[in-house]
Amino acid sequence: MPAADVVTASLAGLEAGEVVCVPGLKDPEAVARLAEAELNLRSGSGSRMASRYSHGE
Repeated sequence: MPAADVVTASLAGLEAGEVVCVPGLKDPEAVARLAEAELNLRSGSGSRMASRYSHGE
């Protein structure tokens, strides 16, 4: 994608209040789904190592 198109899309996204701009992405909800999945991963993570990594300890 030409740099000028990336800049144009980024400025349009900024004006629209978007936090993440992926100029070639057809489905804008994909970014929201990715962010939700990342939040779910973080919220399911504890402060101790998961038992599957402790090799029986």
